[in-house]
Amino acid sequence: MTGAWSFGPVGSTVGLAEFADHNWIVPGRERSCFDMVHRATDLAGFEPCTVAEATDYRVQLELVAAGVEVALIPELGATEVPAGVALVDFDVPV
Repeated sequence: MTGAWSFGPVGSTVGLAEFADHNWIVPGRERSCFDMVHRATDLAGFEPCTVAEATDYRVQLELVAAGVEVALIPELGATEVPAGVALVDFDVPV
C-alpha cells in the first residue's frame, strides 16, 4: 500500500506513524481494506482519526486533493493521481 497526501515531497519514504496526527479517509467498514488500514495503523501504534469513509479509491484521492488529509491506498488503486496529491512509500511495507 502507498500513502496519499496533499503535501510533502513526491517519492519520499516515511514511517506510517508520521501520519498519526492527521485526519484519515478510510474504506467503508464492509471492505477488507478497512481492516488492512486498521491493522497497519495498529502496528504503527495509533488509531486513525477517521473523518471520511469512501470505498472508491478515486474518491479517496479526490478527498486528499481537496485537503481532507491522508489515505492509505493500494498501489493498484492509485493509477490516476489528482494534481496536488503526493504518493509516498513507507519505510516498512504495509
